[in-house]
Order: sequence, then C-alpha cells, then structure tokens
Amino acid sequence: MRLVLLTVMLLALLIRIYVVYSYEMPAFTYGENSHIAVNLVEGKGYTYSLYGLRPESPLQFFVPPLYTWIVWLCLVAFRDAPHALGVVHAVFGTITLPLLFYIAHKLTNSKISALIAAACTAFYPPLILSIIRPQTLTLNVLLIALLLAVSVKLYERRNLLWSAGFGLVLGMALHSRPMLLIYVFILIAWLYLNGVTAKKLLKIGFVVMMSAITVSIPWTARNYRIHQRIVFMATNGGFNFWTGNNSFTTGSGHEVYTDGAYAFLGHEVKQGEPPIQEMHRYPLPVDIAERITTISEVELDHQLYVAGFEYIREHPAEWLHLMWVKFGGFVWFRTNIGSRYEESWTLYYKYLYAALLVPFVIGVALSISKWRWYSLLYMLFGYYTVFYTVFHVQTRYRWEIEPYVFVFVALTVTAAMKAIPGAMHSRMRPKAPKTSGVA
Repeated sequence: MRLVLLTVMLLALLIRIYVVYSYEMPAFTYGENSHIAVNLVEGKGYTYSLYGLRPESPLQFFVPPLYTWIVWLCLVAFRDAPHALGVVHAVFGTITLPLLFYIAHKLTNSKISALIAAACTAFYPPLILSIIRPQTLTLNVLLIALLLAVSVKLYERRNLLWSAGFGLVLGMALHSRPMLLIYVFILIAWLYLNGVTAKKLLKIGFVVMMSAITVSIPWTARNYRIHQRIVFMATNGGFNFWTGNNSFTTGSGHEVYTDGAYAFLGHEVKQGEPPIQEMHRYPLPVDIAERITTISEVELDHQLYVAGFEYIREHPAEWLHLMWVKFGGFVWFRTNIGSRYEESWTLYYKYLYAALLVPFVIGVALSISKWRWYSLLYMLFGYYTVFYTVFHVQTRYRWEIEPYVFVFVALTVTAAMKAIPGAMHSRMRPKAPKTSGVA
C-alpha cells in the first residue's frame, strides 16, 4: 500500500509540474498577496493600495502574511518566479496527499478507502489547474490537512506535547486563513463527542491557545506598533463582508449586477454593459468613499462591517434571499461561474462535481452510524458553508475542503466493492434441490 501511495504522489507531482510549465503563468499583478509581495521587493513595505483606491496611503495589513511571504521568497530567490511559485504549489499539493491518506485511514479504518481518497485528490482537475494562479488555495488545502491530521493524532495521544503541536499548526494556519481560529471549537467538540473528559479538554484547550498565540505574537506586535491597537491578522474582513452584503452584489467576490451597482453609484448604465460584471474598484458607501484616502485602516475595516449590517437591518427579506443565493453558490455553483479563470473547463467541472455528489451523499449516509467519529468532517463542512454564506462565495473556497468529499466518496466505493462480489457469489451459488416432503 505504501508503494502505491508513493506512486500516486509521484504521478501527482509530475502532472502538476507539467501543468506549471505547459500553461502561461500570470504576472504577479494577480491577487492582493502578489501585489504586496512585489511592493516588498521594490522596497515599499507590506503595503496595498486597495485596488488603486489608496495609492498615497496604502493599507499595511490588508491580507494575512504567510502566502505573501512565500510569493516574496520566490521573487527574490528565483529568476523565473512565476514558475517557481507554481512548483511550490505542486509540492504543497503533493505533500497534502499522505496527510489526507492518514486522515482518511484513521476515520474509515480502511487503507483502501484512504488510498481512494488520496488518489481522487491527486488527480482532481480543479486542484491541479488552480496551481498556475498565485492564490492561497493550495497552501490552505495543505494547512487544513495538517490541522486535521494533528487533530486525529491529538485524539490518540491526548498529551500536552501534541496539544502544543496542534497550537503551532493552528497559529501558522491563522497567518493564511484567520477564520480557522474557530476550528479550535470544532476540535474541542469532536474530542468531547468521542469521550475525552472535560478536565482533559481544558488542559488541551489552554495549551493549544497558548501555542497559537505564541506563533501569532510577532505579526500581532507588528500591527500593534503601526496602529496602537491589537488587530487580528488582517483588515480585509470588513471589505469581504461588504462585498457579500449589499443591494447590488451577486454574492460572489467583486461581481455585481450592473444595473444595481450603477444605481448605487448614481450613474447611468452604458449601452452594451454586461448584466453582471467584476468591479475591482468596488462601489463603497458614500460616506466611506469620500474619506477613502484619509480614514485609518482599522476604522475602514470597522465601517465596512457597519455598512454591511445596515443593509441587513434595512432589507431583511432581500438579505435572506441573498443568503440563499450564496448558500447555493457554495454547495452548488455560484452566480456567473466561468466568467474568469474557470471558463475553459467550467462545464466539465459541473458534470464532474454533480457526479461526485451522488457517492458523496451515499457515503455520508453510510457514516451516520459512526456520526460522532465523522463529526470532525461534518463540522468542517458546516462551518465553511456558514462562514462563506455570511461573507461572500467563491468556488475556490469550497475547493479547500473538497478533498474530504472524497473521504465519503471512498466510503461508498469500498462498500460497493464489498457488496458486489457478495451479491454475485449468492447468485452463482447452486440452489438446493426441492424435496417432495414425502418420507
């Protein structure tokens, strides 16, 4: 089995490297992290102009730093930085596979199921094709796998050493996905459901938080030095909340309904404008737009949250419909999917994803008898769905947890593998001859 897994990993790495050198790599003007990394190289510091809205007073911690530093390292260390970053993504994707194998094996108690889950992830087209973009996706998939793997190990060992190890991994993950802080509560709930005592949980929780805080101190201290207040990792939360909660959003990233956005801005729609378009310079409330170059970064973050909540309070029925749209966009397909980098293969992805949902649902049904054990994945799916439904939806956010869809797909496949030979054997078994019942 180990040899088969190593073969899968090697093939996955080779395919990903082939993709990196077969596609034209985008310039590092794509995405916030890449912009900041370029600014670091050019001596402008960890700064971001907020899509050109604040060129003279750039933001200084708009996004978490981990992926930015990885991009920066590629820029300073390699002549062909885009391809070097693609290879880093390929390595991250490959390292994820043995972690996923370990997680699936521990959850399903089947090496066959674990291998199926790892192989599906290895050759899953979205996770292969996405490595050519300078995005956090591949890193986040790896970090989530690390969190889950250490969670399972912590359940087995239940000691302070593994508690500290989990905290270190969590602290690192927060530097890429701050929303993973809530995973601590998922871990505690899962451990409790599976028999860990409250006293032991208090010790584990304390050590986990101390370790995670220790890892987070340098970045938090840097932010405190700049703004004289504690800021948790990044200030893009308010912006993302506003883009997902207003009267003209599609609920997906920077995409807006053109009529609604132009009406909000007080402009007339130009002839030939598409009904949905992406606005990088996203429409902001008037009181914020007028102060966009002078308002502090922390206050901007706060005011955008306030603007989103004001929309919710003033238009509750419209917001509930928007929530339903975003929910559908996360678990199914978002509005206007295929308008950007997925366009060339979106249709194929839709068929593939739809086909996967059938064995996934069957696998979830098969797992219900051990729901306490599988609740680790149930809660992960639920949290991601709720979080991005509240903020805004992009397909790549779901891709971060789709490897665990394959755990349930693997359950279905292995159950079928056991059932089919048994059914065939019973059909082929010769029937006993009928007796007349006469002695």
